[in-house]
Amino acid sequence: MAGTSLLETQSKEGIQRWWAVCPQTYGTVHGGTSYENDAKSGDTFEFGTRDFFEQVDRTFYGWNRPLHTEAGFFAKIFPYGRYSQWGRWQ
Repeated sequence: MAGTSLLETQSKEGIQRWWAVCPQTYGTVHGGTSYENDAKSGDTFEFGTRDFFEQVDRTFYGWNRPLHTEAGFFAKIFPYGRYSQWGRWQ
């Protein structure tokens, strides 16, 4: 939140307020809904719409592509086989 000190955000309520105002959207600007990192470069999405959440997913998974394997998303850091009777989650 603009003008909010670090000290003011240290309470649970302060942290909740900060994230409500500055959601993690993975946009070009933190909390923004414009994107410049994929095939839909420069597009802006209405916050909360299906298109918005699909763009958030594309951005987040794209940024983390080095962590994905055939075993699943983030399989380089999460041992899916240890936590699934089938050995694969996605």
